[in-house]
Amino acid sequence: MGKTAKTLTTGDAVEVLMTNDQTLKGVVMPNSDAQHVVLKLASGYNVGVLRQHIKRVLSVTKQPPHNGR
Repeated sequence: MGKTAKTLTTGDAVEVLMTNDQTLKGVVMPNSDAQHVVLKLASGYNVGVLRQHIKRVLSVTKQPPHNGR
């Protein structure tokens, strides 16, 4: 079963399809606002997206935990 915008977790590398048919790829960043998902794009920019504007999560890759070294 695929992930939805509700089940994305920090560190997931994702590709999401928006309700306007735009596709965004990035890494899910920490965020204290439950209504938004913040993605770190390859360009280095962060983008905040309303969860209700995510139509579908196309792919998810789990990132290995960072051990601080």
